[in-house]
Amino acid sequence: MVVFYETLIEKVMRSKFFLILLLFAIQSRSQNVINVNNAATGDNPFRNMSVGGNLIKSDKYIKVVEGTPFFNDNYLPGTLTVLHGRHYGSIQLKLNLLDNEVYYLNDKGQELLATTPLSNITITNNTVGITFQFDYFPRPEPGYNNLPWGWMELLETGKQITLYKKHTKELAELKPYGSATYEQRIATVYAYFVVYQKQMHAIKSFEDLIALMPSQSADLQNFIKQNKLKFKQEKDIERLTIFINDGN
Repeated sequence: MVVFYETLIEKVMRSKFFLILLLFAIQSRSQNVINVNNAATGDNPFRNMSVGGNLIKSDKYIKVVEGTPFFNDNYLPGTLTVLHGRHYGSIQLKLNLLDNEVYYLNDKGQELLATTPLSNITITNNTVGITFQFDYFPRPEPGYNNLPWGWMELLETGKQITLYKKHTKELAELKPYGSATYEQRIATVYAYFVVYQKQMHAIKSFEDLIALMPSQSADLQNFIKQNKLKFKQEKDIERLTIFINDGN
C-alpha cells in the first residue's frame, strides 16, 4: 500500500504546525532541553512548564484483564516537545497508544493528561538502556483515511528515508459466561512505514521497500542476501534503512 501525502502536504505546509513537526521529528535530539526538575527553577519545578494537564481517572482501565493500552505500564523518564517548539526534560511520562494520549507526573506526583498539542516525546527505559522517540502525526482530513495518524515510533532517519513503527492497540470487550460485566482485552499490532520523497509508504516486506528505489534494486537485494536479513526481524529492517541512508 502506498499512501500519498502530496496533496495533504500542500495544504498543511502553509501552517506553522507542519514546519514545526518536520523540524522536531528529525532534529529533536539536537535541541536544548529544559530540565523542569532543576532546583534553579525555584520552589515549583513546573513553574515554567507551559504544558496543560487534566487529572486522570484512576479507574479508566480497571476492566482490562489482558494486554495494556500503554507503551510501557510504568512512568519512565523522558522529554517532550510542544508545538511552539519548546522542550522539557526530566519528566516522568507514560504513553497511551490506545487513545493517543501522553500522561505525566507533576511536582506533586499527580497523574496528568497532557492537553497541550505535542510534536514528539522521548521515553528512556533505563532497565534496557534504550531511549525511544515518538513523533505525532495529526488525524488526516476527510478523503485521506489510509494515512496513519497518532503517535509513531521513530526507528531510523537519514538523508533518504525515515523509518517508523506504528503500535496499534486493538480493544475487545467480552462478557464472560455467567458474568454481568464486560472484560476488556487489548492486543498490539505492529506495522512499518517509511517516509520517502514526501510520501508515506506502508512497508510489509523488503520487496515493498526495494520497489520504491528501482535504480538501487540490485544493491539492496545483494545486501539483504549477503547479510541474511529477514523482514520479521526489526533490527534487519533498521539495517537496510541505515544502508540506504549511508549513501547506497
